[in-house]
Amino acid sequence: MWTAQAAGIIFKRQGEGNLVITASLSSILVNIPQTQVMYNASKAAAVHLAKSLAIEWTDFACVNCIYPSFIMTKMLTQQPKELFNKWLGMIPGG
Repeated sequence: MWTAQAAGIIFKRQGEGNLVITASLSSILVNIPQTQVMYNASKAAAVHLAKSLAIEWTDFACVNCIYPSFIMTKMLTQQPKELFNKWLGMIPGG
């Protein structure tokens, strides 16, 4: 939010700008079996911030939001095989 405010001042002064906010798929669904309510809530707030700024800044800036999903990293794949397979099996449509 503080970064967006600072960018907005510059965008308004120069008459144009483009802001991309990174949220997460966790902003619109609850990941199972992780318990991460604070992360999910903060990402949902990022999405709403982007939507609100897109409306408020329509005269001088473009605001977008991206929602990355799971990314296969070493940290994820080095979990015990049973846990890793359980997580993959809980992904809707997976």
